[in-house]
Amino acid sequence: MTRARLGDANAHWLTDQLAVGGELNAFDEDLADDQLRSLVAAGITHVVDLRAPREGMSTWPESSRFDVLRAGTHDDGSTKPAGWFASFVPWAPAALDDPRHRLLVHCAMGSNRGPSGAFAMLLMLGWTPDDALRSIQTQRP
Repeated sequence: MTRARLGDANAHWLTDQLAVGGELNAFDEDLADDQLRSLVAAGITHVVDLRAPREGMSTWPESSRFDVLRAGTHDDGSTKPAGWFASFVPWAPAALDDPRHRLLVHCAMGSNRGPSGAFAMLLMLGWTPDDALRSIQTQRP
């Protein structure tokens, strides 16, 4: 399967169906609109938003065509409890069961919570920890 370009979106593919990234641009509405269009054009259907409530200025438009799961936590450098991961990781296999679905997991910058969440999802999908980490580090340096 050929991966669709993510264009202006602040995101990178890890698999043909799973992408990891950061939020829509909070300071440039035109760029945020371009990013949103890029995600739609790339076929993103599901979004896991790991930002803390009210973090950042941009959010997923309520009228968007994405199925959004919000599982926010603060980017405070603390070890996240298993319950936080359990609040969204099991959603991935169900979201990706349909080969036409594409899932974006993101946080504000796409450098801590988003990649951590994507790592946990890759493990649930049967990846080894080494392969999951290598994919994230390669695709989202």
